[in-house]
Amino acid sequence: MSSCTGLIARRDGAQIEYEFELEDPEYMTEAVTGTTTWDYRPDLEPQRIECDPENARRFLERMLPRE
Repeated sequence: MSSCTGLIARRDGAQIEYEFELEDPEYMTEAVTGTTTWDYRPDLEPQRIECDPENARRFLERMLPRE
């Protein structure tokens, strides 16, 4: 199971910005860090989307530095 080793959240009423570091030595060779921003959208309904391992693999390939 992955562990989030650092998380910073900032909000201003219209957005939340997250900075994170994720590490999982069992599955990853190095930590992944990133920033994401979520907009407050009361006009939209949340959607449940199942995890797709292939999409996760492609995402990690883009996030990890190339050697």
